[in-house]
Amino acid sequence: MRKSTAIVFVMMVSVFSSSWAQQVFYVSPEGRNSGTGAVDKPFATLEKARETVKLSDAEGEKKVYLRGGTYYLSDTFVLTSEDSGTADHPVTYQAYPGEEVIISGGTKLQLKWRPYSGGIYQAQTPTQMTIDQLFVNGKRRHMARYPNYDENARPYNGAAADAFSPARAAKWGNPEGGISMRCTVPTGEDTIIELQEKTIKTK
Repeated sequence: MRKSTAIVFVMMVSVFSSSWAQQVFYVSPEGRNSGTGAVDKPFATLEKARETVKLSDAEGEKKVYLRGGTYYLSDTFVLTSEDSGTADHPVTYQAYPGEEVIISGGTKLQLKWRPYSGGIYQAQTPTQMTIDQLFVNGKRRHMARYPNYDENARPYNGAAADAFSPARAAKWGNPEGGISMRCTVPTGEDTIIELQEKTIKTK
């Protein structure tokens, strides 16, 4: 009688524990979506982890650990209430302890640089790519502009009266895609800055 009671008790504990077990998935910039999501076979994308969690029938808390590195998103990563679990069985996404995670909406550029002139290098970016910000080694770099960027100048960190002159515009080899800006600062007690931005198009 004691033997059968012990067996039933162990079985009950085993079933109870498995139904409430925590599921853990891993994502890594070095991972593959063909992996299982285990710590040694992480997924490569947040989207893969989200879909795997959504399709899981297991009960209990679910965690998605993001290993250190930068994740470049080609589209908006969306989490809805359906992806949140419940109060008793939540779904959480978090950085792996002790590792830094960056989720970026940018595109990592693999460029081939070649000399241009005067110590300037140039590279061809992918076609159909619109660039309005550039980061090098995590630091924002200023786009080519006239006049040159001056962190101490106001307004606009540098301005020039001839920036929009027809004579200067005539020197542009390919103005398409350029952006012109005009800043008007009226005099008076209150300073109001009006910004007008125009994208240049050519026929």
